[in-house]
Amino acid sequence: MKKLLLIPIIATFGFGYEGCGVNKKEALTALSQSIYVNIDNQFSKNEEVHQGLIDFFSKSVTNTTSQSSNLTLKNVKFENKNGEVCAVVDKKDVEASAKQTLNYLNGFSIDDLPSEFKAKQKEIKSVLSKIAFTKAILNLDKNEIKKLNNLEKKLKDLANKGAVVFSLNIPYAEIKISSQDKTFTPSDTILLPAGKYSYKITANGYAEKIGEFVVTPGKEINITATLESLKEKKSAEEKSKYFTKATELDISYGYAITTDHNPEWDAQKRIEVRSFKNYGIYKLGFGVLAGTDTHWTAKAMDELELVLSARVQFPELFDTQFNIGSVAFLPYVGVEGGWDVYKYLDNLNQGRAVSADDITTVVRGSLGTTILIHKQFGFNIQYAHDFMEKKDHIISAGIVMDF
Repeated sequence: MKKLLLIPIIATFGFGYEGCGVNKKEALTALSQSIYVNIDNQFSKNEEVHQGLIDFFSKSVTNTTSQSSNLTLKNVKFENKNGEVCAVVDKKDVEASAKQTLNYLNGFSIDDLPSEFKAKQKEIKSVLSKIAFTKAILNLDKNEIKKLNNLEKKLKDLANKGAVVFSLNIPYAEIKISSQDKTFTPSDTILLPAGKYSYKITANGYAEKIGEFVVTPGKEINITATLESLKEKKSAEEKSKYFTKATELDISYGYAITTDHNPEWDAQKRIEVRSFKNYGIYKLGFGVLAGTDTHWTAKAMDELELVLSARVQFPELFDTQFNIGSVAFLPYVGVEGGWDVYKYLDNLNQGRAVSADDITTVVRGSLGTTILIHKQFGFNIQYAHDFMEKKDHIISAGIVMDF
């Protein structure tokens, strides 16, 4: 059996290796580069394996190795050449280091790697650099090169994996990950090939949680999730179901401004009372809305709106229920239209002439959410904007009662 190694890019002279720099540190780095230590490198090997007296074949193997750990080189000497510091080591000392490294690798097992992910990745890089160093320096036989190649492949497979750790509020939760047959538990360091994955977290008495994540080689990600109690989720769901079939009364207090600061509609305090009948995701109702820029007296008031309202509410969206614990959230969008009749009624009450010009048309769009604390009681937060004459912007909040 015969084996030939062709190793390019190694800076050698006579019977040694040399690396130079502006100081000893740079010189050692250059020396390391010259013997395939602590650099990114490519090298090829031609292996000739003779079988019997006639048959023989040749194959070329290309390896790319990222090396980040220094090997211990003995008897390194420093010389000054042309204004630089040069580190020099005898080839025999390098070969001795390579043989010592080979003995280490022969006794190394994948099981010897640290369990902690970052430490494991660091050790993998260190061992891969030792393999590359040994294969580059020593004239190994077929069995030795086969053993090192197998170890190198296993280490590279691990180096090309990433890790994910789930941090959950339920220590006994079970985690399922797409394409993986095994069930995982919180705080496990889960090694996975690079790619996109989906997961599902389940635990007795808690609502399941699903999501996605992306694994990057050599990187560890942490997924933090809180599982809700099923009892709380069901309570929120029951509130939503009751509410979406009930009759509702909203009482809100708000504040209105206009972008052009129209003195008739700007800086208005408002009280809004609306009644709705809920039909699942739809709701229809009417309201009486009053406003003043000073005090809540009949004389000081300058707005009295009668409106019809329609809303679309979302107890859930894409099979996702909106809740925090047992508190249910029902976002909605809506539109309401009607008339501000305050000026008309005031003129009529004062015995002045009245006309249709005393009635202001109101058409508003709205966006808000109902927050249910109890199935018959909650709060409402809303933003509304008028598209007709008033063009006011109103922020309001208040209580919601349903029966």
